[in-house]
Amino acid sequence: MKAFLDKDESAIDVIEEPKSYAVTPSEMKPYDQKRFYTALIRFEQKPDNAYNIFNDLVTNYPSYISLALNRFAAKITWAKNENNKRLFQEALQQWEAYEKDTLPELLEFVKGKILYNILTVKLHLKDYKGFDSVYAKLDKASALIVDYVELRVISLLDRKQVNEAKLIVDEAITFNTYEGNRDEVLLNLHNKLKKKTSSAYKVAEELKNHLSSKHSLTEHLKESFLKPDDFGKNVSKEISQSIHELLSKIKSIDKLKDENAFNDLLEILVRTNLKNYGLTVKDQSRGGYSQEGKDAGERDLTVLEGTQELAIIEPLNGMAKKGVQSHISKLFNYTSKRQYLFIVVYDYGVSNRLNERWKKYLDDTLLSHTYPKGYELINNSINDITEELGFKNDALRVAMTNHGTDTELYHIIANINYKAQ
Repeated sequence: MKAFLDKDESAIDVIEEPKSYAVTPSEMKPYDQKRFYTALIRFEQKPDNAYNIFNDLVTNYPSYISLALNRFAAKITWAKNENNKRLFQEALQQWEAYEKDTLPELLEFVKGKILYNILTVKLHLKDYKGFDSVYAKLDKASALIVDYVELRVISLLDRKQVNEAKLIVDEAITFNTYEGNRDEVLLNLHNKLKKKTSSAYKVAEELKNHLSSKHSLTEHLKESFLKPDDFGKNVSKEISQSIHELLSKIKSIDKLKDENAFNDLLEILVRTNLKNYGLTVKDQSRGGYSQEGKDAGERDLTVLEGTQELAIIEPLNGMAKKGVQSHISKLFNYTSKRQYLFIVVYDYGVSNRLNERWKKYLDDTLLSHTYPKGYELINNSINDITEELGFKNDALRVAMTNHGTDTELYHIIANINYKAQ
């Protein structure tokens, strides 16, 4: 991970592959993991080379949607660099062929990334009718995210539809302001469109140059996601977003009272999302000690980079103080590598009292708990990061606590009954 963040191919090359390792046929082998990160490094400067690596990896690991997405994005970058319409067309055709052989349920949870790539192709091919059709598939919130708004504005300005471009930018600013986000790109775009001296052509060209100079959406997300200072928060956001999507899509959620049923669903979503960053998720591996310290315990979800364990995710039902504290103790006993730990609590209380239960969780459950020696809660400090992660008006609550020298414990509460209120 460090070698990738440093953009150091030679550091990746010298990493020794384990002489023995256990992977299932569908899991990426250490050698191919190195190739994956090499392709990411080459993504911007050598997209044709990156594409060839991703293409080979997709052939060997077709179940990894992230590889197909990266192959798609790499070929788009290659096409943009050469201004080659044929490459754009091939990129889209190859993705559509892959999509036909992939379960729609799995693609649904990376829908935004897929549509961004398709919109980029449609824009460069000047297929505006196709662009509008694809853009209409975005939900309202996604359609107003700056990355999609930029593409939409370019397509409108190319067609001299300046007033429509102004409207979408103003709507996006209003939406993002309501969500607590002040986006300078949108504000600058608003000011440019407002100027009478600004021609549609000039603004569109400036936007195109801006998009060409920044990372693709997929690549930018990977690089920022893996930074050690942000990794814990980023995983928390992926877990929370997975739960958000789960709650919005599963109609019979009230019937899933079994913790393992939730875990199965959560694992599918988190695994799909984290594959985009070269990470894998395994469920309920035997390891560590139970809370009583007598028998081997079961850790629920483990996040790995290759064979290296990065994080543990422990889901449980209910916010009962004793149960939560027991699970927190289990988390610290799961592994000797305790830098990033996550506890996911499924809350079945009425939604209009969620804030009350959340406050009790923070002020009582966490502060009164006796943590393992050497992993005490630092300064009794609890950081509520719900709004920071973008879940201000949601059924989710997220907090972070620091323990010992470098352990970050993230607490994610999901109110299961929020739709019924």
